Amino acid sequence: MSTNPIGSMFERTSSCILTSGRPVLPMAVDQIAYYLFLRNSTPLLAYLKANLAGAVSLFICSRYATHKTLEAGLYLGYKAIHYFFLQLSRREVINEPSLHPSVMILWKKFEDLREHLTFSRDDDPAKVNPTFMQDLGRDLKSDVRRRWEDPIVIAATTDLMKASVNAMIELFKDLKQEAEKQQNQETRTLFSLLANFWPAATTPPAVFKKMATLLTSKETLFYHRFCREGSITLLDIYRLARGKQFFMLFTKVSNQEEKRKWRDLELEEEDGRPYMTPGTVEYTWKKMYNGCIDLWGDVIEHFPKHDPRYAEWATKDTKLLPTGPFFIFPNTKPS
Repeated sequence: MSTNPIGSMFERTSSCILTSGRPVLPMAVDQIAYYLFLRNSTPLLAYLKANLAGAVSLFICSRYATHKTLEAGLYLGYKAIHYFFLQLSRREVINEPSLHPSVMILWKKFEDLREHLTFSRDDDPAKVNPTFMQDLGRDLKSDVRRRWEDPIVIAATTDLMKASVNAMIELFKDLKQEAEKQQNQETRTLFSLLANFWPAATTPPAVFKKMATLLTSKETLFYHRFCREGSITLLDIYRLARGKQFFMLFTKVSNQEEKRKWRDLELEEEDGRPYMTPGTVEYTWKKMYNGCIDLWGDVIEHFPKHDPRYAEWATKDTKLLPTGPFFIFPNTKPS
């Protein structure tokens, strides 16, 4: 019985390639999956997702392997080395000792302004009803409004607002540069050549999506500049002014609770009118804030849907009173 020589040669060649390449195939599949998942996930999450692809590949290859233990050992060794370097890079971020310099500058300016907006109350905060603002009386409410009309407060707020806008622009530029760098690295990686067939790989939306991922991932320095406890941004500072917020300094404290409380005024239409009137300093503040939101618009669109707080804090101010979608306190801040 005759055989097809071409078919036989093809069968022997493919068998040889499969046999020689089988030990590295799970690693290659894992690496390709890692870089594909990395496009929309943090490094650690991409690593965990790639485990499944690599494990499936290893299972298929091991069914035809003569040295199953060796192939499994090679793959597990590769995963251990990958994990080691992954943790090494993460540790550099997690152990960040201090706030970013731009955040520290804003904090200093904010603390100076806060002193002008602080009122004393001879009470223990643990014994005060949370709705005590309703009982403050007209005198204190008038004092708060007068304080926000003080030229010293207006000048300090304008200075703080400008500094916070510059910090947000600097953050945007640094974030975009890192996102583009990572995007380029992924498309140049040998094991991620298949990503070149992914339409979003080289389009701007992919970069903005990467920016949103970096900004909202707790293991990145960008997150620490944006959401870390102790950080302050334009999103906070504009709301401080828009809500005519102030601080109550309680002089009697019976526990370890912070004695200075951040409060907002019950706004009336007259409080919001300057923000809608061109030529006023408040209108200038609003233009700076809304302009910054426009700059970040493409990134905001890719904020995580499972945690809407990011997008809720980054909404434009367009109405006389902050009744939605822009609110003074839209939600708790991501942290």
